[in-house]
Amino acid sequence: MGGSNYIDLDAELAVIGAPIIRPESWQECAAIGIAADVFSSVKHGIVWEAEGRILAADLDLNIGTLASELQATGKLEAVGGLFTLHELIDKVITSSAADSHAIQVLNCAKMRATLIAMRCAVNDAEQGLTDIDEWITRVAADVSKAIERHTVGRGAVYVGDLSKPVVRELYGGKNPQSCTEIGIGGLALWNRILTVVAGRPGMGKSAFCLNVALNLAAKGKQVLYLSLEDSSESQIRRAIARQCDVPLWQVRHNQVAEHSKISNELTRFEALPLAICDEIMSAEKIDALAAAHKLQHGLDLLIVDHLGYIMGAGKEYELLSHSCRVMAAIAKQLDIPVLLAVQINREAAKRADHQPTLSDLHGSGRIEQDARAVWLLHRPEYYDGHKDNEKNCIEINIAKDSHAETRFFRVQCDLSKMRIATLENETAPIDYQEQPKPWYEKENN
Repeated sequence: MGGSNYIDLDAELAVIGAPIIRPESWQECAAIGIAADVFSSVKHGIVWEAEGRILAADLDLNIGTLASELQATGKLEAVGGLFTLHELIDKVITSSAADSHAIQVLNCAKMRATLIAMRCAVNDAEQGLTDIDEWITRVAADVSKAIERHTVGRGAVYVGDLSKPVVRELYGGKNPQSCTEIGIGGLALWNRILTVVAGRPGMGKSAFCLNVALNLAAKGKQVLYLSLEDSSESQIRRAIARQCDVPLWQVRHNQVAEHSKISNELTRFEALPLAICDEIMSAEKIDALAAAHKLQHGLDLLIVDHLGYIMGAGKEYELLSHSCRVMAAIAKQLDIPVLLAVQINREAAKRADHQPTLSDLHGSGRIEQDARAVWLLHRPEYYDGHKDNEKNCIEINIAKDSHAETRFFRVQCDLSKMRIATLENETAPIDYQEQPKPWYEKENN
């Protein structure tokens, strides 16, 4: 960061440099609030406006056209000449990170505006006050306006602009960039979508979340795992057992025999872009932590294990509902998938087959409404009277999914090694001619 906690010149250069690499990033940054007046440097605001004029005229945006536009308006020398423009390219780490830098620029602008409002308030106070209550009310209003002025917001975007990235991917035969397969049963997580994985205690929710985290981190995805129920050390030992394919009890009691294969796996494990936090916190603190992590390291997936440990005030139903809604908001605001573990109530255990349903969710009305996908986990082996073919497996019921079909399938499960994997006979492609009914049609029947 260049200078202070309310000026980030590197982020500003990244924002105005990104459109030269990927022109679409200008509109994306503008949609969340970037304008000339949010930059701390007047020069950066001048370049930003010039880029907008070039793109509005449907011209190619490059160093040449930008220099010509600035020259035509008599502002090329004001921004530092051609040398400064060439520096912009060097400041762009990746054009896909422009939105993260834009959020940082807006946060800095918000801080500067707030400080200005507070300084004005202090100056007024030093000149003498006749009505302290009136002064407090005015200060609160001024600070609020300063914050609202630079609050991040996507705004309305025309379908023509929204459809361009979708159309580019439409005929490629690959999953959209906003879709990430998790390596278990063909399941996928979607950006801006809250997915709930739910089940009774002992069904493998935490193991499932850990496997998702390790699978995606192995693909180079930045994963933030909030282990609100268990300690970081406990999760690390579980992860090592899963990564090295050794029994968890050996890892817990430091009884792992040295082996070159294990050493190699541990080396790979230590290099994974997976961060774990075991602090119990409120939904709002989770929001702030995730946003900060994305700015500092990038963030491709947030996992919260589990909902019941999120702190807050109010009755249980209200707290769970509020926390779930915040998790859904985090997914949209940070443009990432959020995987939230939820413990269901005892009703499933009372049934003959012990199968969970949507109605078994704690605070089911709110959770079911805010989550766009709900995956229900059930491990028949946990209960007495299971069949031999139900051993070492987890049954997954996709009870709700706004982006895919609902279905029921099994995955292989070895909790002694914290390993969950796709069964060989579950890898067949889905027959879309016999696609199951959507979740909402099932509920209405």
